[in-house]
Formats: sequence, structure tokens, C-alpha cells
Amino acid sequence: MRTLFLFLIALSLLDAAQASVPYRSPLNHKAWTKSDGAPVEIHSIARDKDGWLWIASATGLHRFDGVQFERVDSIGGHALKSSNVLQLLAFDGGLLVSYQFGGLSLFKDGKVTHYTAKDGLPPGSIQRLVQGPDGTLWLLGHTLARFRDGRWQQVETVPHRVLNDIRIIQFDPAGKLWVFAWGGLYTIDGRGMLVKELEIDGLLDGRLTSKGEIWFASDKTGLQRYDPATRRLTPVELPKRRPVNMGLFAPRAGELWVIDSGKVTAVQPELPLAERAQPVLALSAILSGKSVRARFEDMEGIIWFGTSGGLDRLRPNRLHEAGAHVDWQASALAEGDDHTMVANSSFDRMRVTARANGPTTIEAAPDATAAARAADGGHWLGNDACLWRNLHGREQQKWPLPPEMKGHTIQALADAGDGAVWVSVVRNGLNLFRDGKWTRNGGLPGLPQDTAVSLARDPKGRLWIGYTGSRIAMVDAAKVSLYGERDGLDIGNVLSLYHGATRMWAGGENGVAMLHEGRFHPLKDRQGNIFRGISGLVEAANGDLWLHGIEGLTRIDAKVARRGPAELADGVDFERFDYLDGLQGGAVQIRPVPTLVPNSDGTLWYATNEGMGWIDPARIPRNTVPPSVMIRGLRTDRKSYGSSNGQVLPENTSNLRIDFTATALAMPERVRFKYRLSGVDADWRDPGSTRAAFYTSLAPGSYQFQVLAANEDGVWNERGATISFRILPTFLQSGWFKVLCVLAVATLLYLAYLMRIAQVSAKFRAQIQARQNERERIARALHDTLLQGVQSLTLRLQTAINQLPSDAPVRVNMEAILDSADQMVVDGRDQVMDLRASMEFGSDLGATLESTGASMAQEYGIKFGFTAEGLVQPTQALVSDEIYCIAREALSNAFRHASAKRVEVQLSYGCEFFELHIRDDGLGIDEAVLGAGGRHGHWGLTGMRERASGIGGKLDIWSGKGKGTEVVLTLPAANVYTGAVPSMPRRWFERYVLRRR
Repeated sequence: MRTLFLFLIALSLLDAAQASVPYRSPLNHKAWTKSDGAPVEIHSIARDKDGWLWIASATGLHRFDGVQFERVDSIGGHALKSSNVLQLLAFDGGLLVSYQFGGLSLFKDGKVTHYTAKDGLPPGSIQRLVQGPDGTLWLLGHTLARFRDGRWQQVETVPHRVLNDIRIIQFDPAGKLWVFAWGGLYTIDGRGMLVKELEIDGLLDGRLTSKGEIWFASDKTGLQRYDPATRRLTPVELPKRRPVNMGLFAPRAGELWVIDSGKVTAVQPELPLAERAQPVLALSAILSGKSVRARFEDMEGIIWFGTSGGLDRLRPNRLHEAGAHVDWQASALAEGDDHTMVANSSFDRMRVTARANGPTTIEAAPDATAAARAADGGHWLGNDACLWRNLHGREQQKWPLPPEMKGHTIQALADAGDGAVWVSVVRNGLNLFRDGKWTRNGGLPGLPQDTAVSLARDPKGRLWIGYTGSRIAMVDAAKVSLYGERDGLDIGNVLSLYHGATRMWAGGENGVAMLHEGRFHPLKDRQGNIFRGISGLVEAANGDLWLHGIEGLTRIDAKVARRGPAELADGVDFERFDYLDGLQGGAVQIRPVPTLVPNSDGTLWYATNEGMGWIDPARIPRNTVPPSVMIRGLRTDRKSYGSSNGQVLPENTSNLRIDFTATALAMPERVRFKYRLSGVDADWRDPGSTRAAFYTSLAPGSYQFQVLAANEDGVWNERGATISFRILPTFLQSGWFKVLCVLAVATLLYLAYLMRIAQVSAKFRAQIQARQNERERIARALHDTLLQGVQSLTLRLQTAINQLPSDAPVRVNMEAILDSADQMVVDGRDQVMDLRASMEFGSDLGATLESTGASMAQEYGIKFGFTAEGLVQPTQALVSDEIYCIAREALSNAFRHASAKRVEVQLSYGCEFFELHIRDDGLGIDEAVLGAGGRHGHWGLTGMRERASGIGGKLDIWSGKGKGTEVVLTLPAANVYTGAVPSMPRRWFERYVLRRR
């Protein structure tokens, strides 16, 4: 093809005729060599149902996910018989592996079957493995055999001399087996007999195409094709010498590819000899190795070559190059006649006319730095010497630039109608050329005087002019409007302008902006990034916005592009087309602009510094198959683990790496992932295209990790892959340690509680003791002063009475007074005794209350009951006295005023609280009385509450009219008992054992 290019250049210099090149957009080619980790000397390639690409090579068995090569020594936990694998065949979810030194293994469903001579396997290495349309497996080794009834059965009718010469076995679309041997082409008839179809001398390689043709290469006769239906043999001459190592490949598209010395060409025998072999790869591309060992086309239509030096992938591009096999530079684009696109090179003195999916015509032409389509279908073109018009591909008229403009490049052109054109010339500003005359700025005042970078006319006939420094001018008839930074425009040098169906778009070196209601609004992506270096802007027929910039072609959905400024402020989603889609070079940033032009057939054409190409927005190939997702394994700071579920990681594992992948081999660079770890991630994490998750400071426990993946077109595998694992705790992280900590804390809290109870009890006892001391002091004072004084007075009074006559009237009164005084002495002595007493019933409060209640019951004729719960404890004297007083008052009320039939007293000696319950089934207490705390002028209830509060207790009264009354006194046990508070075991025993009894 290089020779063809030089020939074209020679023709252009001689002003010769044009040449035509058939259309072939090169396939996207990617090569991996040893430096990329790829195996070398590849013998066979297969792809399994999970999407893994399996590679058999002299360096072992490998699998490939599109990013990383992984050596495999075992499958499903079963080791290979040898690392020197030879042939592979993936079928029905299984993988068949043959070895260089003999043997065959089937790995399927986590099991392995090693076939030996006992299974009919022929000795020696297996050179070919194929599966027939009916599912039958065939192999080629030292014999030809097929797998039937669980055994390998040799085709006995194959002559030994032919068997040693067999190179290829292949089924045609009808299910017929063809055998390519050194001496001829054979088939197997219905009897299993080998039948020679065609004599071939010196066979190098052979292939069947999907059209039913058979091609073969011979070192004697070159390349030939054979039609089995007509038995016609046709030699195919190629425009080069006959190869001695020619390899053939027939993809499902029905073509024949010839592989030789690391280059691949597609043979089209119906074309002239010079055009018959078209390069499949780009002009500068070459395979990873000169010798191709393995050829494979997978279920996605991706073609794989295993070479002596590595692995190659070929797949269709989404962007199509025009004139891909010709060296040229950036071009001035304009639509031509009949849906063609015309590009005049700015350096190589050629014009390229191309049609989508059609041939490319190359002819000699002047260099052009700017182009614009005229209203009559012609073209305006210009360079640094002249301006000219073309019509139907032929030059119509030419005008030299004025002397002051010569040598200065024409930057941009725009048709002005009526045979006029707007011309922007570097360092000479904007000019209107009409009827052979040049007018600066068209005579319009208000336009800037410097060079216009870009020009465009909208559907209303208005002229839009882009300048450097974020400046735009709009000319509507004789009116000029200027826009700049004050109007929201901040895109740097304005490289492209395009008016769509509803709005104006401007692209520049620093982004894209949209004009809305007199102001420009920036367009950014979801992350707030600008679209850089936009030298081409087009709104497609369906409303999608297309940008051509330094990052490639960008598509923004029509629904998004039509949003208002407020909605666009949050950024937009977009789709990017770049080198992965077949884009060669990049969008130029000076001239020729614009670099993106629509064609009337709906295609979009772009120009780069390495040529031009096109894309059909309505027919973009999409991958609808979600990728398979796999977890490769876990890795800690100390050890790597597998991908099986339920793995147990050792204690002190805090940092963890989880490796995962997805087998989308067409564009693995665009595979997207999201993952989450249960108990750690509240929502999905987006690692982009990174194929690993990293976690730090993980706590012991059980976890489940889930990862999802999407292919290059955003089709998600919603099921994804999961792995569960557990991190063991250290003793300090274990549940037992936590239980011990809880018990220790509970013990400390309990001890603190006991200390607090002891403090409160000590304080209460001190208060009780103080009261007791005070009572004793009062008793002493009463005894030593008042009682002694009264006693002395009575003695003196008695002496005085004895001196009176016995019948004196005053003596009777005085003796009555003396009797009253004696009674006062007795009463006083009783009170003193009460004050100094330790309560005779202090050691048995229950017996005292039972006796008091029984006495009242006998007096009032009412039934009485007494019960005591818990272990009876000795009580403090003063507290018992107050309890007794409260109980006596409550019993008195119940017997005297309740009209009850039965009264009950219940004592509860609890571990934490002492309780007194007094119940009756009488008339009850009116709610108003309870609410007021007692009857007016009566102090019984009030006194009971005061006594209860004085000893640290709480008095509750529940009653209702006709429902009886219950008086409950609750005291802390420490305030009542004279000994220590019962221990916890004793409390438990009392609470759960004694009470249940």
C-alpha cells in the first residue's frame, strides 16, 4: 500500500488522473507481548462460557480477562497432567486440554477426566481438537478419532501415509468433515471411508468460509479457491511474490484473510489485481509475532491470533476511517455531492472524496486550510495564496489573495449568499469577498479588527464569528451583537460554532457553552470537568449533541442536551469515542476548523491530524451481553487466599485486598465496576475501571463481598459475584473477653452500688441514732427536771393536805388535784419510758402487728389476716416504731371507718426493699379526699406520709369508692434491717426459689 501511496503522490505532482481505493475500515488491533505478561509460542486459543480466554502455549496454560494474564496449573482444584499444553477446546461448559507429550484431560463442573489408552485415546500428542455440528468430538493425533459411547474410536480407513500429512480438519456449514493433507483434500463418506476430493501438491494451509468455499495455500501453486458444488478450482493471484509461510483464516463474515510476516490482508478476488488484497490492520500496525500459530474467533466476533511473540486481538471499530491506508494530514471538510464528503489536505496536495461504506477517491489538488459549502452545492476553499470555488469536484474559478494578504493563511470561510463569502485571514481580520472585491468586516461597524478563528451561519442566515479570548460576534443583517466574559462566555479561543434546532452552541479550548436568553452557560460533566479543545460541534438529526475535541468524540443524549441552564448546572452524562473505537490522531486546535461536519445521509464526519473518518449515530454497534463477573481471590498483608466461599482469615487481619475481574474482552478498558462489603459499606462503591477493592481496619466477624460489572455500553450484570469470609478475633477481640469485660464492669458497678448503699445506710443510721440520742436527752430532761419537779410538788402538796382538817372542803378539791398530778407523773414516766425504750417488738415487728390487728379484729368483729414473705430480718428500733405507727393508723382507719368485712396485713422482707401492705374490702376513700391528701381537719393520712418520708420511705394509697383500700409502705432494705443487706445469691434464692414455693 505504501507503493500505491507513492504512486499517487507522483500522479499529483504531474497533475495526473484520480485513483480509487475500495472501502475497508481497519479493525481495532491490540497486541500483547512478553513485556505485557503474555505467553509466547501460542499453540491454541479457546473461550469458555464464563468469558475467560484460555491460551495454550509452550510456557504453560494461561487464562486472560482482557487485562491480566494468569498462569493456570490447576482447574477447579485439579492439577494439569503437564504444563506443556498443546491444544484446547471449550464446549458445553467444559475445557478439553491436550498435552505436548500425549494425553487428554476434560475439566468440567469441578471434576476432571484424564483420558488414556484404556479409553481408546491414540498415543502421542493431539494436534487438533474440533466439535462437529452434532456435538461429536474429533481429534487428530497419530490417527484420526472421534468420541462415541464414552470412548475414542479411531477412523481405521485413513491410510498411514495420508494420516502423517494431515494439517487441518474442519466442518463445513452442512456438517461435512474436510481433511486437509499435504497431498490433497479429503472428506469422510457415510461409511467412514476417507475419500480424496482434490489433489493438492505442497499444502501450507487451508480454510472453509461461511459461504461454503474452500481456500488453500500451496508452496507449489500459491493461493487457490475451490467450490465443492461445481468442483471448480480457481487460482487467485496476489499483488506480491508467492509466500512460503502463508497462513489462512476465514472469519464468520465470509472473507478470507491471508497472514504472512506479521501482516494480515483480506482477499477480494473480484477486484483488480492492485486492489485485490486490502490490509486488515492499519497501515503501521503489525502482529505481535511474525509467525501465527493459532487463530480463533469467539462468540462476540472478536478475532484472536496467537503468534510466536504474543497475543493479538482484532475487533470491529465503531469509528470508520476513510482512506485509512493512505498517509495524509488534517483536512478541510465539506459535504460533497450524493452523500459524499470532500476533504482537501492542508499539506499533502491531495483531495479525498469518500462515502460511508463506499470507496475513497484520491486525486491531486492544491492544499487547503479552510473549506465551506456554498448554497448552490459547491465549495469555497482557500489557502495562503488564493481563494477558489469548486463545483461537483471541479475547480470553477480562482482568485489570488490581495498583496497584503498573500502568505497569510485563510483561517475560516463561511458562505454569505449571492455569490459572496466571508473570509478570515490570519493577521488580516475578517473580510467579505463579493464580486472580486474585499471589504474589511463587510463594512460593518462594531466588529473586532483581529482574526476570526471560526465562522458559521445559522438557519436564519445570521453569521456567527468566534474570536480568541472568549469572544463571539453575531451579525444579523447590519446589526452586530457582541458576547464575552460578561455574558458568561469562558471557553478561551472559540474554535467551533453550531446552531442546532433550538439553540446556539460554542466550543473552545476551555469547554463548551450554550446560549440561552442572551447569556452563555457552560456545559460540564457530572464531576465538574470541562470538555477540552472542542474544534467541532454538531447536533445530530435525533437531537444528540456531538463534540469533537482533544479527548475524542463525545455524545450527549438529546434529552440531556435540551435541558435548561438550571438542569445542566449539575453536569451531564456522556459517551466517549476514542482510540478504542478506532479514532486515529486527534482533533486539530488551529486549522482547518470545524473538525466535525454532518452529512445529509445522517452520518457525522470528523477530521484529525491523521486523516478523516465517520460514524453513523443511528447505527452504532452495541454490546447487549452483560460481562461475566468473577472474584479472583483475597489478599492480606501476609498471605494470598483463593476465591472459594467461607474462607477463614487469621486473627489480627485488618487490611484486606479483594481482586475481581469481568470477562468483557472487546473493550475491557471501559468495563465499570461497583462493589460493597456487608457491614462496612452503606452503599455501593464505584472504583471506576480498577479491579480491586481495598479495606483497612476491619474488625473480626463474618463478611460478604459483592461486586457487579457493566460492559462498554453500560449493560450491567446485576447478579455479579459474591464471596463470604470470616476474620478470627484475638482473645482481646473475642466474645469471651467481651463477656468478661461486661462481668467486670457489672461487678464494679455492683460494688459501687453496694458502697453507695452502705454510705446511704450509714447516713440514715446516723440520722436515726441522732434521733435516738435526742429522744434519750429529752427523756433525761423530762425525768430529771419536769417529773422530779412535779413529784416534789405532789409531795409538798400532800404534806399541805395532811395538815388540813379531814372535813375541810378545800381538802377534797386539793386531793382531786393531787390525784391529777399523780396521773401526770405516771403519764410522763410512761412517755419517758417510750422515749428510752428500744421497742419491745423491735426484734419481731410482724408479731407485734399481727397481735395489734388481731386485738382490733376482736374488738370490731371483723376478719383479720396476716402474712409475711421472704426471710424475716431484725429491724431497727426507731424505724420499726415509725412503721408500727403508720400501720396502727392504717389499721385503725380500716377497722373503724371502712365498714370492711376483712382486713389484711402483709410484710415483704425483700432483698432490696421492705414493703408493708394493708388491705381492706370496705367502702374505700373518696377520690377528692385522696387528691387533697386527707380530710379537712384530719391529720391521719398526712402524719402517715410524714412518718414514711422521715425514714426514707414512700407511702402509696390505692382506693376507689366501693373498691376497698390498700396502703403500701416501701422502704429501702438498708434503712430497715439491722444487719447487712442480703447477698446477691441470697437475693436470687429468695426471688426465684422461695417465692415460687
